Amino acid sequence: MFYILLAAAVLAVVLFYAKTTKRRTAQDVVGDTEIAQDGLIRSGNNFRLVIEVEPKNLDTASEAEQKSLWVNFLSMVNTINIPYTLLVQSRLFEMKDYADDLAKRISSLDLPAELKESGEQVLAHLRQSTEEAQIRDISGYVILGYDPVAVSQTTNVQTGVRQLDSLIGKSGTKSKMTDAEKADLARQILTDAAEIVFSFCEQVGMRYQLLNRAGVLNVTYQLLQREMAPQARMIDAMHADAFHPIKRSLTVETVMEHG
Repeated sequence: MFYILLAAAVLAVVLFYAKTTKRRTAQDVVGDTEIAQDGLIRSGNNFRLVIEVEPKNLDTASEAEQKSLWVNFLSMVNTINIPYTLLVQSRLFEMKDYADDLAKRISSLDLPAELKESGEQVLAHLRQSTEEAQIRDISGYVILGYDPVAVSQTTNVQTGVRQLDSLIGKSGTKSKMTDAEKADLARQILTDAAEIVFSFCEQVGMRYQLLNRAGVLNVTYQLLQREMAPQARMIDAMHADAFHPIKRSLTVETVMEHG
């Protein structure tokens, strides 16, 4: 009887927490975030830019090259005066486009039977490696952040001239900047910091790119769905107009074609 009562009490506690606990969705994690076409991310008063960089292979670099890289890296770190995050992500290598292109070339070219068979074996090996998650890709990201309101509140510089203080956007500890002024200031500060990162990458021979809106969305999707992203890719959904406000019915088109 005691064990029956104990089991009933445990079940009641589980059901209580199941009813009272709110399920967190991806939207809860991401929050109310806006992404401009040029890649400027805004979440409240926080603004960010994301730069994708190709990691440098130090294993094949000489001692002098390694020393030069670290010196340039420390110089970059000491020069950037706003918050930033260095992110390294390992994910399955996306080989679908390359494999599809290779398959088209093998079938379209007039090759000897032995060479065509060899190409098909290579293609099968590549696809099997992708399916078995044997090949992984490493990407690096520099995420720059800036909060114009927090900066204005911490510095709180007062000139003593009321009109000038109002123009600067500081009055006491409350920022008077409009949303457009916040975005313009953040874009300028973040762009200047991004130029420092670009300069470092060029000095050490690393490829880089500033992500636009589509790039930021794709990286966010890959971070949240690391294992599924290589199979259900966002680029395929974009090509299929999955995010277009006006949906296109394939059923109607098929009926019209065969009608």
